[in-house]
Amino acid sequence: MSKSVPAVLVAGLAVVACIHWLPVLSFFFSVPLFVLYFVRERKIFAISVLTAFVLDSLVSVFTAAWGGSPVTLSILASAIFGSGFFILPVLFMMTGSKVRLRYRLALAGIIATFSWILFFMVTDAGVSLERMMRELSTSSAEMLYEMIPEGFERATFMAQLTPDRLFTFVRDILLFSVLPICILMYAVSCRFAASLVRMFRKDRFPLFRSTLFFNDFFLFYPLIIGMCGIMVGKMTEIRLVSIISWNVTLAAGLFFIFQGFGILHFFIQLMQKKTRSRFFIFFLFTTILLLLNGWMVFLGCLLVAGVVELFVPLRARFDNNDDN
Repeated sequence: MSKSVPAVLVAGLAVVACIHWLPVLSFFFSVPLFVLYFVRERKIFAISVLTAFVLDSLVSVFTAAWGGSPVTLSILASAIFGSGFFILPVLFMMTGSKVRLRYRLALAGIIATFSWILFFMVTDAGVSLERMMRELSTSSAEMLYEMIPEGFERATFMAQLTPDRLFTFVRDILLFSVLPICILMYAVSCRFAASLVRMFRKDRFPLFRSTLFFNDFFLFYPLIIGMCGIMVGKMTEIRLVSIISWNVTLAAGLFFIFQGFGILHFFIQLMQKKTRSRFFIFFLFTTILLLLNGWMVFLGCLLVAGVVELFVPLRARFDNNDDN
């Protein structure tokens, strides 16, 4: 236990640094915690998560007090739980080895999403967030205006992209995709941490292969329910139904998009073995991405391929060894 104290402190300080002082790395704040998850005992991992939460709370409180404004109960709660609702859900990685790793990450993302929603509902943190987003939208719009030459085009652009419209656009993106964003935040960090660990422990850590990725059938149900909800929300014009449905659809769709990527990767490897040429592969990707909305078409095709493989064995020669 005592030998792990430096690692726990370093991981906690790295998390605090990413959240408070390195905003460009804030999305990957959980990487140090996932590294300890892979290389240490589960007890050490849990202690490291709690240590990171305590350190982050102390830094947040001191930062709020250092600002000069009176530290009210609302400000104190925002300082303590603001980042804590991102750090503490990582503990759901300890739900047991019987639950697949991907679902533990998804559970952490779901808990983080609901925690933040509840937090905004019971405190005035939502007002502060809206104010900050409006300020960022105004500054971003002004920066974009400076990039357009003076004249009619600039005036037209300014009329079409006002700060209010930019704020509405960013707000809707967050509202309609907060759940998949949270799941991606943990999944990408976990994948990056696993890659770091494998660099030093190749013999003890199994290699993850996208060609082995295969979804369980029950994920098909939230995908269909979410799509039906989107249509219901559009017909009834109930915004809450649309927001919930889009989040459920995008979250479930992430898994099928990745399965579609695994299918694509599988056939690319198959073609490389048979033709030893990458020209066709390069030409295929270039053609797709040069199409109008090429990325949307590409992701849509991956999603469809992932769903289809639930019913049709597209990788017939493939032995399913996907345990992650």
